[in-house]
Amino acid sequence: LEFQRFFRARQLSPDQIDRYCNPNRGGRLYPRALSCRLSHFAAMQAVVASGAPRALVLEDDAILSHRLPAFLAAFERDPEDCDLLRLETSFRGIRSHAAERTLAGVELLRPYSWEAGAAGYIISSRAAGLMLASPNMRLRNDFDLFNPFGRFGRRRSALQASPALVLQEHLA
Repeated sequence: LEFQRFFRARQLSPDQIDRYCNPNRGGRLYPRALSCRLSHFAAMQAVVASGAPRALVLEDDAILSHRLPAFLAAFERDPEDCDLLRLETSFRGIRSHAAERTLAGVELLRPYSWEAGAAGYIISSRAAGLMLASPNMRLRNDFDLFNPFGRFGRRRSALQASPALVLQEHLA
């Protein structure tokens, strides 16, 4: 496995903060959310550039389940045909169809709602390319990635892991 850290909040330029975070200029993000957005886009650029079919994306505050390594090994042997596999929960719950499949004891559900959080997911190179083709820097990452009715959600297939295998640190 190869790991790479992509972006930190202190790397934001004053121009980026003014353009995307200033409400007087249509900005809707806080600087921290913008830096998170940029780091996810950098990860997506790396996926596309690498030629890999998919990649695991984790935020630096992600708490990983002890079940995650076994799930990833099973997924690597028999990958699911989807563009986006959300591994996280924020405990708000989602609406979903019945499990399409179980892999290493984890159900893979097709969501028809979304919850906040992008601390852990697997993204296909195709989906990364779709996101990068028309980036909207004024949207929060989790909303753009996981909302099934958003601009990106209608063009990709997504699944949700249940039980979740990743949790943001502040929710622990």
